[in-house]
Amino acid sequence: MAGSGRRNADDVLALELAAGKTIRDAALAARIAERTATRRWADPEFRRLVSRHRGEMVGRAVGELADGVTDAAKTLRELLACKSLAVRLGADRECARPRRKSKRPEPLISHFPICSVATAPRNSARG
Repeated sequence: MAGSGRRNADDVLALELAAGKTIRDAALAARIAERTATRRWADPEFRRLVSRHRGEMVGRAVGELADGVTDAAKTLRELLACKSLAVRLGADRECARPRRKSKRPEPLISHFPICSVATAPRNSARG
């Protein structure tokens, strides 16, 4: 199984880079030389793999955020029915608080800073 070691190292390296690690840190995690990681990063197919992993990570994060918003809305509805006047007023204020309005709709993904960062990993000397 000569090729499985490289494939495993590539998978680890790609996941670490997709998670935002520097090339140096990702290489350490994959147990390969930094120079090897740099060569792998130069390969367009490998970059696509990193991009796919990053997309999957962002998709999972957006799903978690959506679940959190649903839970927060349920809690807010429950607070609106609370016996305490102060709690109901606080919930009312939260429901009535103006939200940021945009003239043109932005995709949800644009609200997450990680999505607007360049796809290249940070330089280990600066990052």
